[in-house]
Amino acid sequence: MTLVASSRRLEPSLALDLVGAAAGRGIFFDDGELQMAAIGEAARLTGSLDELAGGTGREAGPPRRPSSVARRWLQTLDVDDAVCLRGSGVLAFGAFPFRRSEPAVLVVPELLFVRASTGETWATVVQAGGARQRDPLDVVEQEVDRLRRGDGHAHGGVPGRRQGGPVVTMATSDAAYTAMVRAAVAAIRAGAVDKVVVTRQADALLPEVPDEAALIRRWRALEPGCAVFAFPSGRGRFVGATPELLVSRRASAVACRPLAGTSRGHGSFLLSSEKDGAEHRFVVDAIADALRPWCAHLDVPDQPRLVTLHTLSHLGTDITGTLREAGEPLDALALAALLHPTPAVGGVPTADALELIAHLEAHGRGQYGGPVGWVDRAGDGAWWYGIRSAVLDGRHARLTAGVGIVDRSDPDLELEETRLKLESVLTALSPPPERRPGDSAA
Repeated sequence: MTLVASSRRLEPSLALDLVGAAAGRGIFFDDGELQMAAIGEAARLTGSLDELAGGTGREAGPPRRPSSVARRWLQTLDVDDAVCLRGSGVLAFGAFPFRRSEPAVLVVPELLFVRASTGETWATVVQAGGARQRDPLDVVEQEVDRLRRGDGHAHGGVPGRRQGGPVVTMATSDAAYTAMVRAAVAAIRAGAVDKVVVTRQADALLPEVPDEAALIRRWRALEPGCAVFAFPSGRGRFVGATPELLVSRRASAVACRPLAGTSRGHGSFLLSSEKDGAEHRFVVDAIADALRPWCAHLDVPDQPRLVTLHTLSHLGTDITGTLREAGEPLDALALAALLHPTPAVGGVPTADALELIAHLEAHGRGQYGGPVGWVDRAGDGAWWYGIRSAVLDGRHARLTAGVGIVDRSDPDLELEETRLKLESVLTALSPPPERRPGDSAA
């Protein structure tokens, strides 16, 4: 069976609610440039990151330039693209686990709505070709009607007044976490690793089932510089607002924005902190070293800048480059596989840090810290790290937070950093209830 992907522009008068279209049932992704709502599955590709990306690209180096398995499969589809913009044509979406050997899924949606930051809106319909193929605009019109009626669609959420706040249970106790940090520092001082990221987890029982559409809008308002996402995850939903761009590809142009070094509020002191600067440089150098053989030009700033979020600040570096023209450039998914895991989520050296993480952490990270994003048949796409996130299942939320450990790390300060990161997610998941007339201020 041959699949056909058709992209068509939509009239602004449709006033589509893309958040509502995907919330609770599909895939939502909004990086500030493109807002995407993916509905249904025309096809799915399963395998580990290595399998779907066709290897890491590290095995032989240039001039070997493997296209990802995903991209090669997308190129087998017939495409009728009347839009011809970034995000049109056929795309595959994924939220990979942190551990690249674990199984994952790439989804090619049946229907994809996209709105660019310019306001232009279009839809891509993927369906079987042949005599039963429908006009793509008829498919879009039918779905728009369903959305307006609310058929087969639930955002989650329970009507009525919320009572109290979330009940949070630390799956990793404070004592257990500081012991992990001390063990990591000891390993660093013994020369086993130079840096390692150690995570902890928390379980939150929310006062009501979150309304995913409201959550996405709230996260977008709180974190305008982040990529906001929602993906299916087992029985639940993997949702978040991540500030960290792993890699983006646009034709031959590549971009990364690694983050490392954290403080509460507007932490301008980070720019002069030797400890945070060293932690950050591990990440920048590793990414630059991995990209350099594949790039004709690579711009790596000498100093980071301050990236300010709603409640936190980070050190960030904007790395940009141009892929070599000889041969076939690495596509966006292959680039993600080349880089993951960076020292922002793993450590230095990578293999030794991953071994130490497996020894220290009793829990699996799941999709936390894995690449989240999309790739198209031309090889363009964007992959962000799935941090500042939660897995939702009804009223239950599983949160993960990690910090980078170096030889000068203080266990109590690293513990506090995990609290700050967990609080930033809880603020979005369960904001304080609005006061109503007659409510007591006590």
